[in-house]
Amino acid sequence: MDEKFNELSEILIQLGLPKNVAKTLAYLKYHDETMAVDIEFNAGLRQPEVSVAIQYLLKKGWIKRKNIKKEGKGRPVRLYRLAKPFEEIIKEIENEKKDNITKIEMLVDKLKQFY
Repeated sequence: MDEKFNELSEILIQLGLPKNVAKTLAYLKYHDETMAVDIEFNAGLRQPEVSVAIQYLLKKGWIKRKNIKKEGKGRPVRLYRLAKPFEEIIKEIENEKKDNITKIEMLVDKLKQFY
């Protein structure tokens, strides 16, 4: 992976996203549509880690899944891509972190009552 992927992953991890989620999200930012196996190989994650990350990202509404039927038997191939512009995802992360800061400040103020 390249420098930008690594830097973005590290920032997302430092912001509190789980490592597997951060790497999966960073990978999807730089690839239009991809299979889970591509994320595993290129982001340095194991299949269960990618699976958990995908579930997290789907639940947040940050990614979409598309099934493509294969010829013959077997499971369909699933492709993943961002469900919204990356800027919107960043804004959601920012708002969540700002809410956390506000809650912490309120708790610290309450704690000061016990001086």
